[in-house]
Amino acid sequence: MKNESIQVLIFVVGPLLLLLAVIIFALIRSNKRLTAKFPGFSVNLSRIGREDAYILYRDENKHLEFYVFYVGPAKGKRIVLQAPKNVRDEDIRDIAPRLAEGLTRLGFDHYSIGREGEARVITSSDQLGS
Repeated sequence: MKNESIQVLIFVVGPLLLLLAVIIFALIRSNKRLTAKFPGFSVNLSRIGREDAYILYRDENKHLEFYVFYVGPAKGKRIVLQAPKNVRDEDIRDIAPRLAEGLTRLGFDHYSIGREGEARVITSSDQLGS
């Protein structure tokens, strides 16, 4: 009886614990790719469902949520964001360099920010010279 208990522990519980450890490691590692943290601010990619996503920008004074309108092909790594209507264009331009740094760390090479229902671009990576 004692010998069978040890075999169950080794051949059943052992692999399950190993699998659990691998899953926890993978979840922690994948979460880091969705958050870019810097001294004083952070940029986070938050997915809701299969198609909707948001970019969250946080610093000491601001907490802004941008709707991800479009993500380009993997080669171009372009992202188009829609700014909240209650945030002034000047505020968006002020955070743009930090937001660009965060988006770059998240893997996006080019970005542009507009408003829902407007064709005008508030700011983009082309305007910042990146």
